[in-house]
Parts: sequence; C-alpha cells; structure tokens
Amino acid sequence: MLQRWSPFSELRRMEDTMSRLWRGFVTSEHTANGTEAGAWL
Repeated sequence: MLQRWSPFSELRRMEDTMSRLWRGFVTSEHTANGTEAGAWL
C-alpha cells in the first residue's frame, strides 16, 4: 500500500528522537558523576 510522504511529519519524528536522546544523555550524565549536568541548559 502506498502512503503519502509528509516531510513535516518526518521532521517532527526526528525532533522527538533527538529530544529523547538528549534527555537520556543528561539523565545518565547526572547520575554518573553526581553533578547537576542540566544546569547549563
């Protein structure tokens, strides 16, 4: 079955994926060294 391509949908999905990646990085960094890694945000 063919599906219509939506470039904005792809961008939104990529943004969600990157957000999850950064959240996981900040969370793991915070727990790894006991500092507030998100303070620079």
